[in-house]
Amino acid sequence: MEIIDLAGLARFTLTPVSTMRDAMACINANAGGVALIVDKEGRLRGLITDGDIRRALLAGCGIDDMVDRALAIKANQVRKGHVSVPSNATRHDILATLNSHGVAHLPIVDEESRVVALAIRSAAVIDEMLPVTAVVMAGGFGRRLGPLTAEVPKPMLPIGAQPILELIIEQLRRHGVRDVVITTHYRAGQIVSHFGDGRGFDVNIDYIHEETPLGTAGALRLLDRRRHDTLLVVNGDVLCRTDYRSMLSFHQEQDVELSVGLANYEFVVPFGIVDTEGTRITGLREKPGLTFLVNAGIYMLKSSILDLIPPDQPFDMTDLIEIAMATGRPVAGYPIHEGWLDIGRHEDYGRAMNWLSEDGPGHFQKKASDV
Repeated sequence: MEIIDLAGLARFTLTPVSTMRDAMACINANAGGVALIVDKEGRLRGLITDGDIRRALLAGCGIDDMVDRALAIKANQVRKGHVSVPSNATRHDILATLNSHGVAHLPIVDEESRVVALAIRSAAVIDEMLPVTAVVMAGGFGRRLGPLTAEVPKPMLPIGAQPILELIIEQLRRHGVRDVVITTHYRAGQIVSHFGDGRGFDVNIDYIHEETPLGTAGALRLLDRRRHDTLLVVNGDVLCRTDYRSMLSFHQEQDVELSVGLANYEFVVPFGIVDTEGTRITGLREKPGLTFLVNAGIYMLKSSILDLIPPDQPFDMTDLIEIAMATGRPVAGYPIHEGWLDIGRHEDYGRAMNWLSEDGPGHFQKKASDV
């Protein structure tokens, strides 16, 4: 357990008029997984975690909305107030409260409810293995990126000095994923010769070679479910900075067999919109934008759901999602507010060249006006 004293609280605190974007930046910067919301006197209004942000985004909260709205959504969903302890609590009292309430963050407040310290349950060591197997779908032809893919499989196209697939595996490794399965078909030899058994990349790599293309989910049927209980499936042409540890926690919290990563897609109308009533103009909107949640090509699933995949035939993840919902198996959506880019076309590949040099949430959120 770590206790942040009054001198260190500044990097954890926001005001009610701070935005969701501010909360994301605060949580990313303090590495403690939480932002404390306090009024101008320092009295605690609530706290926001990464999971709270994602649930608020799903509930319709925008990234430029004030965090007060996210607190209201949290109160409505969770239906219990935040937990805190008085400033005279002992370390034993603090630890007991963390354990009894099942929380990772515990504000310590004085008699006026002003925050004087913050207790954080010891985080998992960054090198601890995440109990999932990652499956990277790398067998596609990448025809939309021709002629670049005439001799090279799309996941092996270089971004700077590294192939796309290598960047994906590095991201998995940073979040504690050690077991990786790569599905291959088109020019599979290039992938296998580059990565081998994965030891050179500090992971363990197995391969599933599709003699005929099986879609974005068909090859999952070939996995040994006795070895792989929880699967993280990533398309081999997706770059993403989301936290896979948070995605696993979200997936477990939702208690579903399938969680789908969702990214923001902004459609900007390239003209000014005119509102009318009859012959009268009642308003003007200059190039308005609409934001949609789209399938990000990243999934967390329990191996039990693989029974829905028919053997030896093409089958996509969208098919699996639809069948799961049709048979009464809930599917959760996991909002990705970090950088994300699907490299499907030449324009996307050009933007991907900035992957190593650009940072910040939303940098890779695609806009229709860019395509």
